[in-house]
Amino acid sequence: MDLEELYNVRSLEEWEFLMDKAIERKDKVAILILTDYLRWIPKDYIPKSQNVREYIQHVKYLINNCDKLVDDWLNIHSCEELRESCNFNIEGKKSSFIPIDDKELIRYIAKGCGIFWIV
Repeated sequence: MDLEELYNVRSLEEWEFLMDKAIERKDKVAILILTDYLRWIPKDYIPKSQNVREYIQHVKYLINNCDKLVDDWLNIHSCEELRESCNFNIEGKKSSFIPIDDKELIRYIAKGCGIFWIV
C-alpha cells in the first residue's frame, strides 16, 4: 500500500476502506499506520466491513485486557486512560486473523489513542 495514502486519510470511509484492504492483505505495516488514527474514530462507530468490525472488536478486547498485556512500558494508570480515550461502544472480542502480536498491537493502540506510554 502507498505510504502517502496511509498517512493522509481524509475521512472515516477512506480509513475503513484502507483498513479493510490492509487486513485482507495481512499488511502489518499498513494496519499499524492506520491504527494511529484511532483517536479520531467516533466511539459509536460500527464499521460496515466485517474485517474492520472484527479489528475494532479486537482493539476493544485488547484495551479491556490492557493490564494483562503490558509490562513496564505502560502503567495501570495509562491503561485506565486508554479505556477512557478509546472506549468504543462495541463488544470486545479476541480475533486470530490480525497478523500482529497482541503485546505489539496494544502499544500502537495506546499511541493511536493519544496515550503517552514511553517510560
